[in-house]
Parts: sequence; C-alpha cells; structure tokens
Amino acid sequence: MNRLDREDDFELLIDFCMLSASHLFNAALHVEGVTYQHADHGHVNLPPLEQYSKQPSKLFYQGSRALHAIEGLRGRYVRGEGDYDPKVIDGCLVSYEEATTCFLKIIGKNFDDPFWAHEAMELRDRIS
Repeated sequence: MNRLDREDDFELLIDFCMLSASHLFNAALHVEGVTYQHADHGHVNLPPLEQYSKQPSKLFYQGSRALHAIEGLRGRYVRGEGDYDPKVIDGCLVSYEEATTCFLKIIGKNFDDPFWAHEAMELRDRIS
C-alpha cells in the first residue's frame, strides 16, 4: 500500500482499503462467534447482522462504521468518475486505520495461521 501513489492510484488505494478491512471484518465476526465457516459477508450490511442470533460487540460495530465509510467511496471514486481529492484519500486512510484497529483488537491472538498473523500484526503496527 505504501508503494501506491496517492493521486495516480487513488482508486486502487480505496479498493485495497475496503478489501483488506473486509477480510478483517469477517475474521472478527468469526472470532466473536457471530458467523462460522463460510458465512462471510461481502459488505458491511449484506447480509444484515440482525439475522444472527448473536450480535457483535460495540467495538465490532465501531469498526464496521469505519468500513462502511470506505465502502461508500467506491461508487463515486472507483466505479464512477469522481476526481481525485486528497481529503477523500485522507478520510479513507483514517477510516481504514480505525476499522483495522478495531477488528485486530477483536481478533487478538486468535489467529489460526502464524504466517498471515505476523503480516497482519506488522500492518497494524505500521498504521498505528
């Protein structure tokens, strides 16, 4: 992500932030016991979390709101013709940091695979 040019690659940066945070979103749902196995979400509200018998934590919802803000950028700036705006990218990165911090706090030491666990923790340390 650090190799991307904020202006030339802003669409890719937004997409990367959403995809990366979405994976952590799903991992946090699994750790909290809300979803199991292959019941992953493609977006914050699809399917609605209210359909599950167990509801996520307040920290999870805080991260979800930040992820939702990133998802809201895709229509205009990735799929549409929104022009580069440094304030949009700044906001996206702030939302990304908030979402990943919340989700990584939930996931904690519950990583299954040390290979990606170390990479995720290094990412968390770089953005905090």
